[in-house]
Amino acid sequence: MLRPLLYLTRAELTAYLRERGIAYREDATNRENVYARNKIRNLLLPQAREINAQAVRHLAEAAEEFAEVSAYMQEQARAAAHRCARPVPDKINISEEKGESGTPDDGFSESAGSKGKRTVSGFAVDIEKFLAEPRALRGFILRELLSELSPSMRDITAAHIRAVSDLFSAQSGKSVRLPYGLTARRDFGEITLKEIGADELSASGKAEAEKDSPLSLRVYPVGDAPFTWENVPEKRYTKFFDYDTIKKPPVLRTRRSGDFFWVKTQGGAHKKSLKKYMIEAKLPAAERDALPLLADDSHILWAVGLRISEACKLTAETKTVLEAVWRNA
Repeated sequence: MLRPLLYLTRAELTAYLRERGIAYREDATNRENVYARNKIRNLLLPQAREINAQAVRHLAEAAEEFAEVSAYMQEQARAAAHRCARPVPDKINISEEKGESGTPDDGFSESAGSKGKRTVSGFAVDIEKFLAEPRALRGFILRELLSELSPSMRDITAAHIRAVSDLFSAQSGKSVRLPYGLTARRDFGEITLKEIGADELSASGKAEAEKDSPLSLRVYPVGDAPFTWENVPEKRYTKFFDYDTIKKPPVLRTRRSGDFFWVKTQGGAHKKSLKKYMIEAKLPAAERDALPLLADDSHILWAVGLRISEACKLTAETKTVLEAVWRNA
């Protein structure tokens, strides 16, 4: 993606347009201090300019320097990953595959950030070799390995990297669940980073539902869905969610204080409390405490039989689908 105007400030852009009589449009939500980016733009940066008129320019210069350092660290991490990790072959590709160069496929994409045909379902990290690498590089190594296994690094946070790092000093058998259906497990002498198959996710992965639960959960690539995001089936007791928008393992429960939906309005999406929604939906008070909810912490993904949150609906960007079926209907 090219952003040729990124180096210009908002004031410079608007001044240029006004001088030349060029009309422009502004997204109305830019002035709403709901999103973090707007709070930074509208609240934090003006205060920073009061302290130092060149604060924004200094921040931009620092960001460029950090980007250069990060690129160097990623390059070093990639080399280190080859030294301390070995690929776990994909179940579909048991035989040794060769790339265009005629050499065996090592499980890594050709360059950092590129995603070619992957032939592994995980990596086994040698604990002794990993701990021999510089401490400052270790987090980058884990990110490099996880980036090879996940469709995006957006939801893999510093907290996830720390949790995996802690496994290197943990007892054998300890494990950590990660976004995108990944897991990290401490075994004898190794940490295994791998995908959990869709058939395992309902019991062991991000989508948690007990076998005797009235809720059935299934996770699969969007390409396996028998429909497109534009014509998702409208079924009362079967719902489809963008799996990658879900932050924590969804659980089935009843309502709690602080529960909310994301709802769509003319001005964009905003939060609405579950209590307010129930009142507006004229749900009898006697039924409110017993209503089953599929929840991501306080974010209600689905009020079973009623509605789902706008924040987790399928879009053109969806890569993985979570299908939920209420079996007691």
